Amino acid sequence: MRFRASIDGAARGNPGPAGAGVYVEAEENRPAEELFEPLGRTTNNVAEYRALLLALTRAEELQADAVELASDSLLLVEQINGKFRVKAEHLKPLASEAVQRAKRFRRFSIRHVRREENRAARRQEVLQRIARAAERAGRDPAGVSLLAVTKTHPVETVRQAARAGLTLFGENRVAEGAAKIEALASEWPTLEWRLIGPLQTNKAKLALQYFSVVESLDRERLAGRLETLLAGEDRCIRVLLEFNLGAEETKSGALPADAETLASAVLALPHLDLRGVMSVPPLTADPEGARPFFRQLAQIRDRLADRLGRPLPEISMGMSHDFEIAVEEGATEVRVGTALFGPREAA
Repeated sequence: MRFRASIDGAARGNPGPAGAGVYVEAEENRPAEELFEPLGRTTNNVAEYRALLLALTRAEELQADAVELASDSLLLVEQINGKFRVKAEHLKPLASEAVQRAKRFRRFSIRHVRREENRAARRQEVLQRIARAAERAGRDPAGVSLLAVTKTHPVETVRQAARAGLTLFGENRVAEGAAKIEALASEWPTLEWRLIGPLQTNKAKLALQYFSVVESLDRERLAGRLETLLAGEDRCIRVLLEFNLGAEETKSGALPADAETLASAVLALPHLDLRGVMSVPPLTADPEGARPFFRQLAQIRDRLADRLGRPLPEISMGMSHDFEIAVEEGATEVRVGTALFGPREAA
């Protein structure tokens, strides 16, 4: 059995309070998992070695025969691979133990990755930021989902993200998303894919083939087209209403003034399951500039739920630039791309 993981050890202050983290990648028959060992006051180097030993322990418990590890500590990688000698006396016992235990596996490798390319570490950093924002607002972090936006990123990036434990993905374009979903369907059949970009009525049929949620429903004509297609298949799909809060000509979305009319029309269609609201507010240099728009979207959701007499549990808002503000204002899902994957490639 193969065991793949990213290891991460860090100390604040070097020396300072530290922890050893291991992010075990998902495999076909095993979900991703995260391991953490608090270390107290120590150095970065010790924390890195402790993370390595923690990973080896888990691989042994799973009876793995092939171990593939990744670390952003170039020094540790080259020491374990025999390129540099371990000179620090306090590290020698840790290094010796790691090397001896690594030899017990049929195959062992450890490679260096830049931190910005470490999917598991970046996922963990975003989740920690979500948790801190939720705590500031007195919310349970478990009530906020992380949707990974993979627009223009290749299939291999999505594959790496899935191995790192991401399970919820969003695409802006129907055809691009369909190609990725098709390419990964046999390997990762349990991933959830949501359409978060504008949907043209002539692309509705293809969208329904591949996406489990349409977050960008913004007009009655589109709702009618989706209903017709779904009725023919006798199935339902979850939808969110998208609003253009800044009345920007370059963005899709219904105007807030039309919220109740659109929501009522969607509720009248039995094959559309209205779950909540979504918006992309005007971009501002200061993330705080998005707060009034996030607050407005939450108020729209609350007003619709009250007037329609039914819960609308989802509020999809916030991206890499401002998702912490969105969480503070009630987001149940944040759509993050750059903070997870770096800048997008040109479309």
